[in-house]
Amino acid sequence: MKKKTTWENHILAVHDNLVLKDDGTVFAMFEVPASIISMMDSKGKERHKQATQAVITSLYENLGFEILVKPLTKDLLSSYEILLKDCDPRTREFGEYLLEQSYTELMNELGSLHHYKFFLTVPLSDFSFSGDLKKMMKEGWQRFRKSVVNLIRRELEFSLNWYEAYKQTALDLEMNLNLLQARPLKQEETLLYNSLNYLRGIEVNKDEVLADVNNAIENIDDTTVDVRSDGLLEIHHPQGNSLLKFLPLADYPEVVNNIHLIEHLQTLPFPVELRIKARFRKNKGALGMEATAGRNRDRIGTELSEADEQGNVTKSSSVGAYIILEDIISGVDNGEYFLDFLPVFAITGSTPDEINYYKKMLMTAMEGLGVKIVPSQWDQPYLFYKMRSTEELTRSDKYWVQNMKVSAFVENLFFVSQKVGSDIGFYFGRVDHTMLNWAGNYEKAIASSPTPFFWNMFQANKDDIEGKLGDSPHVGIFGDTGSGKSFFAKQAFVNHSILKGLILYIDPKDEMKSQFLSVRNKLESYLPEMEEKIADLVALIEDDVILERRIRNLEFAYHKPLIDYINHVHFVSLDVTDKSNIGALDPIVFLEGNQAKELATQVTTGLIGDKLTDDDRFENCFNQKVDEVIEARAKGKKVGLLNVFQLMAKSKEDFIRYRAENILSKISGTMLELVFSEGQNPSVNMDEHITILGVTGLNLAKSDEVKSAQNVMSEIIMYALGDFCRFFGARNRDQETVIFLDEGWFFNTTDIGKGILMRMKRVGRSENNFLVLITQSVKDGSSKEDDTAFGTIFAFRETGNSKGVLKAIGLPDDDEAVITWYENMTKGLALIKDPFGRTGRIVVEVQNSALGECYKTSFSKMESAKAVAV
Repeated sequence: MKKKTTWENHILAVHDNLVLKDDGTVFAMFEVPASIISMMDSKGKERHKQATQAVITSLYENLGFEILVKPLTKDLLSSYEILLKDCDPRTREFGEYLLEQSYTELMNELGSLHHYKFFLTVPLSDFSFSGDLKKMMKEGWQRFRKSVVNLIRRELEFSLNWYEAYKQTALDLEMNLNLLQARPLKQEETLLYNSLNYLRGIEVNKDEVLADVNNAIENIDDTTVDVRSDGLLEIHHPQGNSLLKFLPLADYPEVVNNIHLIEHLQTLPFPVELRIKARFRKNKGALGMEATAGRNRDRIGTELSEADEQGNVTKSSSVGAYIILEDIISGVDNGEYFLDFLPVFAITGSTPDEINYYKKMLMTAMEGLGVKIVPSQWDQPYLFYKMRSTEELTRSDKYWVQNMKVSAFVENLFFVSQKVGSDIGFYFGRVDHTMLNWAGNYEKAIASSPTPFFWNMFQANKDDIEGKLGDSPHVGIFGDTGSGKSFFAKQAFVNHSILKGLILYIDPKDEMKSQFLSVRNKLESYLPEMEEKIADLVALIEDDVILERRIRNLEFAYHKPLIDYINHVHFVSLDVTDKSNIGALDPIVFLEGNQAKELATQVTTGLIGDKLTDDDRFENCFNQKVDEVIEARAKGKKVGLLNVFQLMAKSKEDFIRYRAENILSKISGTMLELVFSEGQNPSVNMDEHITILGVTGLNLAKSDEVKSAQNVMSEIIMYALGDFCRFFGARNRDQETVIFLDEGWFFNTTDIGKGILMRMKRVGRSENNFLVLITQSVKDGSSKEDDTAFGTIFAFRETGNSKGVLKAIGLPDDDEAVITWYENMTKGLALIKDPFGRTGRIVVEVQNSALGECYKTSFSKMESAKAVAV
């Protein structure tokens, strides 16, 4: 059956966010940005519900309104293309390899990705048409639709300028909606979202749709709608087809406190539209809420009294109804407002089976909330007509209309989302919407969530990003050993190293190099097999374009871009037993001028203490020789800090010569050769794109311990390493630099370590440097001396410090439900606080198994250790 004329669009004109219908009604359309509230932030939800109630109550004079919860498709391909634009040319192919796999897997697992937007449409007063216009519309609308629209539009544009009369009213309404930060739609948005009423489930080219509607307003409904015998609507449009099903919400539970329907709706693994048409009820008068409730209460009260006198059992439903009516009367006395509203879900699909599957899932989910949904098999045409943006709820609408106090209505928790992370970023896992303890089965947690988590750390310090609370670029990754912390940190390192910028990973265990190279060697062993297949392709395929694509697919299948990436990484192991590392942290080699002299002085003080300054002759000689060696280095000579003391050892003054010889004896054959060298080897390079710097053999004394010679040497290495990091981050503020500092607790065990960490953290936003601190406890992230904030926090499970973690994240630390939610986390799950102040729980996933092998830190061949009792 083709669409009826009553299904046609009756929009006459649009100006900005104002819509004029052919009956003279004017509507104002707004987008309400989602307030991001954690599922565990009960206080935040209550504040939001109070704000929503205040806004809705302010619409009483407008008589009604519509709330639309609209699922919109996320164009992941376009997002990834934007991300690829920021790739370094040297890692572009590796980026394509990772993002292509990510896109394919997400599409296979989730289908199209979607996010929700919230819209509010409010009727303004009726527009006063002239008699001629009214007559023209009444007599000619259906028969001569296009010509009538053109005539009326000309009359409106050149004579009436209808929208001028509504500018102030629209501004006043916008002020009323400020509490929810509602934004008037732009004209193109108004046209588009009214067109989408006829295009549910069809992925359309929005530019083409807008071009058609701008050409002629009646093209808004340029769609054919058929009513099928199975109770589905079939939509046909030049850009695609879809099946559509409306499901009215027929009944709420008697108690709706904390029902939070919208929050639950967004956790479903398929898109669901919810549209609510609402109309205010009058409180007073013969047909008002008070009189109607009073009459019904008296009737039920009489029935209950008669049943009691006759000894009959009263129905619990009657008792419940009596209590509700008493509540209504009390609400009227207290100045509460009441609503009639029609809530209707809409689901789309490509086959009837798909629609039925979604319908069952939606019904099951709503049943868990005590909400009843009906199939409305034969009312689909009516619901299609009614569920358009500019249709109002009227007294003639009888079915499925609910009645509630506004204070109860807002318990649905409108205009709220649990979004965290970045709109355009790398995929890291899923948002976990549950409170469950997954018992370490993070694969199951991933499978249960429909919401991908994307993150781009470089967003943190950028200007002009709406909603961002601060500009701190630093990231804290905290959690117990084995919680998934290091796995996630390495994934963050690899993903962000694809982009332009310089990336440094400090690996105190020096375990990454061996594992990355082991994976590379294994993958390289399969390359001869790949080359044979490529040779076969070259022999068979003559078309160069097809051949290039097939070779690329084959290289991706054999992980060649990963091999090339690992070969591109600059691995440095600060192991003094390898003579090529001597001088890797020599300040005269990796620094210049005063910076080199400053650090040379500091590490020498660390080695000999007050002996550097207790005699002016020695200090003067040291300063003179440092200047000479730095100048020689600047002229291209291979010299380093050790040469300073070699020159001092040639002094004619015995005192200087003996002390210099003593210093040389302390350095020879020890780890100090990493800092004191003759400049024969290159230092750790500040200009490498990606560096993994492994450190071994350090032994730091705690603050209250007596330092051994080994402790002193370790501190000197740490000091040089810390300054290397500081200069690496501060050198070029026009280029992003990132320092991943693993085992960060190591720095907090000593006073010198705390000082180094403090200086590194203070190289921040102004220098475009990002510090990623990876450590076992949020306590390591700040101290009394330094409270530099982390703009982003990932908190994995931390035993014995639940309240400290929740406080750092910004969640209530005295709510048992929140504490249980956090403590239910197992391996691979973390709480996040992003730069927008949004919080949530995520489960980490690495989609590339070969890359996942690079992150492994524990290995065992013992079968009994892996066995599980049955």
